[in-house]
Amino acid sequence: LVGNDQVKESEAENRARITNGACSGMMLVSDNYSATHRPERGNAALSFERAKKILMNKDVNEMANIGKSFRPVFGYKEYNGQAEGAESCVMLQTEDHLYVAIINYREETMTESIPYERLGISQSDYKSVKELWSGQVQKPAPDALCFEVPGHDAHIYRFDK
Repeated sequence: LVGNDQVKESEAENRARITNGACSGMMLVSDNYSATHRPERGNAALSFERAKKILMNKDVNEMANIGKSFRPVFGYKEYNGQAEGAESCVMLQTEDHLYVAIINYREETMTESIPYERLGISQSDYKSVKELWSGQVQKPAPDALCFEVPGHDAHIYRFDK
């Protein structure tokens, strides 16, 4: 999907890139996904399959179609005592949902939690939380959004009223 070496550029990295674009309020995808295999341009079949899987995610596309930029949850936060220079947690409140996107720029898994107070919500405000890339639905935890995001990947949580 992104990069000439699709074996080296993981599906997770592509999810993170698409998440970044969707959270900025704009997504631009430019490729004809030609089935013609040109080795210097990567594996066309693999690129096409990844594009179908990642770019056809209905929930992520609905979120992107809102066309609004997410705001940082913390402004800037160090994780595990290391400064990364980019905010990893962003959010968008709509009439029906709260979206929280976690983008892990590091190689190590990011295991954290965000207190609901920091998100400006209460657990009782929402009936369920869906992670949009995996489709997993759960009840909101009592006090915080707890997450574990593998390295160079992203999760998007949609809190449903």
